[in-house]
Amino acid sequence: MADDPTTADLGHGEAAVDTTPAVRPDAEPATPLHDLTRVALPIAFLVGCVVVGETVIYRLGQLDEAAYFEPSILAEVVRARWPVAVLAVVASVAAMVRWRTFGPRWPTTGPFPLRLVVVLPAAVLTWAYTTYDYNLYFDRGHAIDRILLLVLFVALVWRPVFVPVWLVALVAVMGQFAHPLGGYSLAEQSPLIQILVAFIAVWVARAVIGRWLAWQFLFVALCIVASTYWWSGVGKLRLGWIGAGPHVNFELPATYSNGWLGFVSEDRIGELASWLGVLRWPMAVGVLVVELGALLLLVRRWTLTALLVGFVGFHLAVFGLTGILFWKWMAVEIGLLVVLLHRRRDRDVPFFDVSHAIVSVVVIGGSFVWFAPSNLSWYDAPATYVYRLEATGNDGRVGALPPGFFGEYSYQFTLSVFEYLVADDPRLGLYYGAMYDREALRKLRTARTAEEVFAIEAEHGLVRHDAGRAERFERFVATYVGNWNERRSSSTAVSLVEPPSQLITFDRRRSYDGGSIETVTVTQVLTFFDGERYAELREVPVLTVTIDQT
Repeated sequence: MADDPTTADLGHGEAAVDTTPAVRPDAEPATPLHDLTRVALPIAFLVGCVVVGETVIYRLGQLDEAAYFEPSILAEVVRARWPVAVLAVVASVAAMVRWRTFGPRWPTTGPFPLRLVVVLPAAVLTWAYTTYDYNLYFDRGHAIDRILLLVLFVALVWRPVFVPVWLVALVAVMGQFAHPLGGYSLAEQSPLIQILVAFIAVWVARAVIGRWLAWQFLFVALCIVASTYWWSGVGKLRLGWIGAGPHVNFELPATYSNGWLGFVSEDRIGELASWLGVLRWPMAVGVLVVELGALLLLVRRWTLTALLVGFVGFHLAVFGLTGILFWKWMAVEIGLLVVLLHRRRDRDVPFFDVSHAIVSVVVIGGSFVWFAPSNLSWYDAPATYVYRLEATGNDGRVGALPPGFFGEYSYQFTLSVFEYLVADDPRLGLYYGAMYDREALRKLRTARTAEEVFAIEAEHGLVRHDAGRAERFERFVATYVGNWNERRSSSTAVSLVEPPSQLITFDRRRSYDGGSIETVTVTQVLTFFDGERYAELREVPVLTVTIDQT
């Protein structure tokens, strides 16, 4: 038993990391096809496991809305998935009896710190989902679940066997913010989760064959990182983004409408957007170089280094222009860059050969099939709709309810995609300054007066009212604000260490600071940038929510 290479070192971190050379010195030279197959098969295995494993993880962690009203989210996961929970416990006990261990430990030697590459995305997500604000819609802080999620994170730092358990717990905790409004984006979280799912396959392979597929895992992790950039670039090509005349500068006034740089005057925003208009073509070309260049991420060392740096720089530029902060991605990308820079010579990193280059282009190029990355592509419009909420208290005071008032739901309230509240009037498909109607866009870009914008809206707009979604929105606001009246805060004991939001806002309006809120009025505002000046063209109240005072 002790001589069995697949089991003898299950309890030790020194066990084999896959560092064997591609060809033994005394072996026949490998043919190109053989070399390509040798590279492709383990990577195909990991990619296939991501496809299947991600679906399994999300299904295990998925809960209905009612579950989040209960004291413990994770208890509801066990209750809803008890056969799987029982099977996992039985399998764990059997493994411990068989091998007297919790499975393979983290390797303490190897080509790079494997544990760091796994722990970093897990740490980022743990930070975000153990320190969020009290959920006033469900009237639950779920403190036990936050503690358990943190404990599971510490456990996975100790032993990799806890990675899948932690992932299911994370998905369950995240799921609460999709209820009841929908629209809670996982674009920032999904690549990090996929990297961790890929590691589960690596861990399983280690337990079965006694070898860590370390380099293959890092290769797949980098392909996952590249996939969203690549697919967004492809999306822009399919839209004819360049042919439509990209106006990246339009993003500034659009996101300003939703609260970004709210401390700056409207006149100043118009001046800044006009000045940025001069740079719109260089900015557009830069965007496409970074996004489409992601296909070549693993072709050469210099492309890998340059593009990882480019990704971080791209996000910093996007943040300055829009307030959208992909800090989770940047943290992981910087971590991967540090790991790779530690291996300073090409021969220290077995990626930079023809076989790996071909496989990387196939994996990244076809990522829309296996990784289903978010397609972050649209036309930038000079107009947008924003929905602003105003509270009236029982003492007569009136004030704004900015997106941050709604805690983790601030994502939906910052994006402000509530067109379904407008009952009878046609509205353009404008969301956060983005649209997909190219003909309406062409006319908006030449419009100069409010009347022209209204005419375009009447011609190309649609009535987008959805009674079911409007009812859920009203129920959410009534419940959330009603619980705020009781608690007067959404802060928790850990709110002080909460990470930055993905969407940063600075509301220009005076926030509500009165007594119990009696009504909340939702107003739709249409804003427009004519190439020189920013203006709010129209304000229309679309909903008034009465808050139960009992």
